[in-house]
Amino acid sequence: MEAEKQKPEFKLDLNDRIAFSKMLFEGSQADLNDTVAQLNQFKTLEEAKEYLSDLYYDRKWNKVDEYAQRLWILVENKFL
Repeated sequence: MEAEKQKPEFKLDLNDRIAFSKMLFEGSQADLNDTVAQLNQFKTLEEAKEYLSDLYYDRKWNKVDEYAQRLWILVENKFL
């Protein structure tokens, strides 16, 4: 049996960090940091998907869907 491969840590580059903080987290760097920390705790894409889905509706990201989709793609890439 093959040992489970450790997933790389989820990180954002400076441009994404600034954009997501402003557009998705109403300027709150702390909320963005908490979200990134939470995403790094998940072992599967399904867990991350459920978490992001909750955030999408709770924070009404449908108004800034382009940024939400960018975050989603970055999270998916972490698990691929």
